[in-house]
Amino acid sequence: MLFQKLLFLPLAFLFSYIPMPCETPSATVTCEVQDLSAAVGAALQSSLKVYSTFVTSTVSFKPDFCAHSSKNYTLMCAQGSAIVYRIEGDDTYILTNYHVVFNSGADETANGGKTAREIYCYLYGSEDAPKMTGEKDKTYGFPLCDFGEYGIRCEFAGGSVSADLALLKAKTSDITAVNEKIREATLADGYTAGETAIAIGNTEGEGISVTRGIVSVENEWIPLKIDGAERKYRCLRIDTPIYNGNSGGGLFNTEGKLIGITNAGSTEKQNINYAIPISIVHGMAENLLHHYLDGNPDTFGAYKIALGCTVSGEHSKYLYDDQSGTGKIVEETRIDRIADQSIAKALGLAEGDMITHLIVNGAAHRVERAFDISDLLLTVRAGDTLSVTYLRGGEKADSAEYTVSASDLNPIA
Repeated sequence: MLFQKLLFLPLAFLFSYIPMPCETPSATVTCEVQDLSAAVGAALQSSLKVYSTFVTSTVSFKPDFCAHSSKNYTLMCAQGSAIVYRIEGDDTYILTNYHVVFNSGADETANGGKTAREIYCYLYGSEDAPKMTGEKDKTYGFPLCDFGEYGIRCEFAGGSVSADLALLKAKTSDITAVNEKIREATLADGYTAGETAIAIGNTEGEGISVTRGIVSVENEWIPLKIDGAERKYRCLRIDTPIYNGNSGGGLFNTEGKLIGITNAGSTEKQNINYAIPISIVHGMAENLLHHYLDGNPDTFGAYKIALGCTVSGEHSKYLYDDQSGTGKIVEETRIDRIADQSIAKALGLAEGDMITHLIVNGAAHRVERAFDISDLLLTVRAGDTLSVTYLRGGEKADSAEYTVSASDLNPIA
């Protein structure tokens, strides 16, 4: 897990709460604390811990031959967490953080790149950890690991450093050989400030455990460095305790539905931790999966179109719904600038237009925050049709329709 740097998370069990008396100046009342064991029990079936190995190297010089140097190779192991995202026949797809399976310090040659040399997952209830075998690699001399009978070998199926998400693939038969009762994580439609947030992950590498808190802030931009470059990441803030090892683990609501993937926390401020929102998680996971399975060896990772316009949010406000008892922040999304030869230009949009809906293949998606557009564009593929509903001078209008071509898709870092 990235603690404003990196963070990894764990899992154990959630306490079974019983009513406790609350003393007040005038009376003794009973406070009913919600029992979350059913939600946690469901979520545990899709929770895993992850170990990634990387070969690193250092250069040593012989004192009597300054021009002569040699490399010493070592094996390092990163720990994190994950969730089962999709089960398709004998292929099971797993989600974790990109920083769990990426190491900018890995030796390009000996490790075979910067992503993990080996990735193994363990299911809750069948946990183990890698152990040194005492043997060494015959070519580079780094020590070798044994991942035990419960270790499930995974391969890297694509990822995005700018989203801090990675897709892994394992054989379903390897997983069901350990536990046939695994299940995909159930995705929530969204989340609201104040709702319960349950984190499940590999806390401090001590095994899967459960913590709970609330969603503190719906959306917040935080700076993180994963590959040496600092980027801004949109996250939801939680006061749920998470620790080193929790990275990549699921964040669930009281129904056991996934609302995010935990990825960062503060080492200096108590109870300020972060997760990737479900809209980004779902959009990016589907994007990675689509391009992994599209049969085109040239498309690996995530791809997205650029509308060719910059937008900003205006007149932001909080709207509360008395019936549901929840609220949300909404804003108007204004086009500030449009590039020539862009999709936005082809749609007939103009500076000053207020975008209200993005329409993909005839399905209208309401734009309530400026960042909704970016999230929705993760779902657009080659061959899809795209149009926009907007306000111009207060009058509602529909744009022209645009058919997306493969050349419109750009790789996402």
